[in-house]
Amino acid sequence: MSAAFFDTSALVRLWLTDEPLSSELQALAGATTEHYLSVLAEPEGVGALVRAWKASPPRLSAAEYLAARDQLMTMLRASTAVEVDTTLIKEAVLLVSMYGLKTLDMLHLASAKRVAAAVGPVRFVTVDRQLRGAARQEGLRVWEPYNLST
Repeated sequence: MSAAFFDTSALVRLWLTDEPLSSELQALAGATTEHYLSVLAEPEGVGALVRAWKASPPRLSAAEYLAARDQLMTMLRASTAVEVDTTLIKEAVLLVSMYGLKTLDMLHLASAKRVAAAVGPVRFVTVDRQLRGAARQEGLRVWEPYNLST
């Protein structure tokens, strides 16, 4: 696979190895030559890792959190990030109206659509079943995991 857009729910599972599909997503990320994501992945991703570290009981040790955060930042720098601008926000508002899903999810979907329009086919990678359905309806190629339960 050459190009994939990762939403944050999929991205953080590269480091939250207790989550379902973590190993499958690690393999997918390793096999993908071009990584795309939204600029939202940085605050969302760091936030998810912090919550895993601060959970009771912690899902990550302090050292694991710091390593995961650093690896996330390295991946973000190596990826192509889609900026959030007025046009993207308007597209996300339309998508929210159509699908009734979370605003940030629709910003990821609008970002993936922008990438696909600019570079051609790109696989949309998420672990959210409803978001996968919306992406499919929007004409995106969607990653289909074998045992997705969420």
